[in-house]
Amino acid sequence: MRIAESGRIWKFFDPVLLLVIALSLFAARPLLDGNGVYRGHDTGHHLFRIALMQRSWAQGEYFPSWAEDTYWGYGSPLFHFYSSLTYHITSGMQFVFNLNSIQAARWLLLLCYLMCGVGMYQFCKRRSGRLGALIAGLIYVNSPYLFHVNAQLRGAYPEFFALSLFPVLLWRLDALRDAPNSRNFLLVLLLVVALINMHNLSAVLMTGIAIAWLAFEAVIQSLNREANQLDGRGEVWAALALFIGIMAAASFWLPAFWERDTVTLGQFLYEIKSDHWRSVGELFKVAAQFYSFERPTFFENLRIGIAQWTFALAGVGGALALYVRGYRTRHPQAYLGAVFFVGLSFSLIFMMTPQSQFIWDAASALRYLQFPWRLLGPVTVCMAYLASLNGLVLSRLPRDLGLAAIALAITVPIVCGLAIARTQIWNYENADVSAMALTTNRYPGATDRAEFFPSTASKDVDRSRLLEGYTSGYPVDKFDHGLLPPGSQATLLQSAPQFHTWRISSPTPFYAEVLTFWWPGWTASVDGREVPVTPSNPFGMISASLPAGDYTLRVYLGSTPARDLGALISALALIAGLALAWRLHRLRAAPRPYATVPPLTTAELRGLLLAGATIVACFL
Repeated sequence: MRIAESGRIWKFFDPVLLLVIALSLFAARPLLDGNGVYRGHDTGHHLFRIALMQRSWAQGEYFPSWAEDTYWGYGSPLFHFYSSLTYHITSGMQFVFNLNSIQAARWLLLLCYLMCGVGMYQFCKRRSGRLGALIAGLIYVNSPYLFHVNAQLRGAYPEFFALSLFPVLLWRLDALRDAPNSRNFLLVLLLVVALINMHNLSAVLMTGIAIAWLAFEAVIQSLNREANQLDGRGEVWAALALFIGIMAAASFWLPAFWERDTVTLGQFLYEIKSDHWRSVGELFKVAAQFYSFERPTFFENLRIGIAQWTFALAGVGGALALYVRGYRTRHPQAYLGAVFFVGLSFSLIFMMTPQSQFIWDAASALRYLQFPWRLLGPVTVCMAYLASLNGLVLSRLPRDLGLAAIALAITVPIVCGLAIARTQIWNYENADVSAMALTTNRYPGATDRAEFFPSTASKDVDRSRLLEGYTSGYPVDKFDHGLLPPGSQATLLQSAPQFHTWRISSPTPFYAEVLTFWWPGWTASVDGREVPVTPSNPFGMISASLPAGDYTLRVYLGSTPARDLGALISALALIAGLALAWRLHRLRAAPRPYATVPPLTTAELRGLLLAGATIVACFL
């Protein structure tokens, strides 16, 4: 017997979704218990970047390429090469809610937890039902790599955000295939743009996985007797949305790739060391937190997770048994679609083991992933999807056995997640993210290995020259007054991360320097007329020969051919996307028969209530 859905409200109201949100917030309990953020390896870098973006917003520059305060105040094109949507979102939070950097980071983490649970639930709901999707969401949000490594030990906020966005992309991509309409088309397009602008490395990996999954599903549909009678235009529209989304993000990736030689991007490549590999035994090992109160080392935490791989294994085994016995699901590709994630998980696990080193050596582009263990992110996606198949089995168990099994399936991922979280005993409650603090920081470029340092600049510059200016606060006058001829003056009129304006008065022509590293795009103008700009010798500052007289000097970061081309491609792609969305709206394609999902059975609901009572009794 199924719970009756009456009234139009039930078309939009999903009580299981509310449960997913509540349990995702429960996974974020360690975050909610404290006042700060976890002191991870990269936490300081990202807090500085959050502050850098917020200062750009405060100056009216909402899409900056230049990070003014990095590298002792001389600046670098950090936001040109590193996906910065994460910092745009935190700046928006700071602008609307008047938050500081740590508070914005906390809100960001909370949003990531919610997106992990909700996104995975929505993705798996059509194929495995609401119960299986709930299990998938809990498996994903409580996975060690997301929950513990990225959010806590590493403090890798952009990667965590990208991993939380990925199941949302898969959900909408699947929805576009099942129900082609303009809304789904535009959502997929925008989600692809967001993913690419969220985290460089994750975007390449996850976009590739999405394309491969779409291609696999199209092939399976053509071979599946139950599915090959359906309209195949959904796959075409989904492929178009992915392609146009990639093109719409060209304003970021094209100039970043084209101009990669203008900075020390080679430092981005890590030499793969022995502890960067994970053996199969290490990946499937039971976490030390279950039998010890000692905090394990970082590399001991790089594992799939006991709940993740056991639930995935049980889901695959149960689904295979049901398929052999002739049981079919509402979704004709629920079983065969899982084959993709089984194969992908085996492939990714192999790529993390030392036995795959010959592949990493042969494909040098893989080194941009930096660490083989970074593949744990997409492996976790695979585990969550495969774990959702347990919902197909649980719904067919006898009443009493099913009741206990459902309660156990909901409780175990949460228990495993909190067992890991209990070892986190530190909080990062106060952080000086001022420009002055960054200029004197151990990592003044807000990176570990001096990435994005302009290739024409020198690290032998006077690193304390701008400290007095930053001590006094904004604006900082970066004109080198020591080069002014006798009787000359340079008065600062305006200053922002990407432009500076001075009023110059000089009786003679002179050579001038602005204490900002030169990089392609920096331009100078005298009363609106451009003057040539070159990197100074030997330090690579912005330099120009200025005329005598009284005039206004403006130095600003302009465009380049690569940036113009990227912006043009993005604009054309967005126009094409809107045109295709309008065309799709006019077609009014009918949704596939399995686009809607039945509600929970009474037995499933009782199992959820038992799980909720168990969680409350154990943790509250």
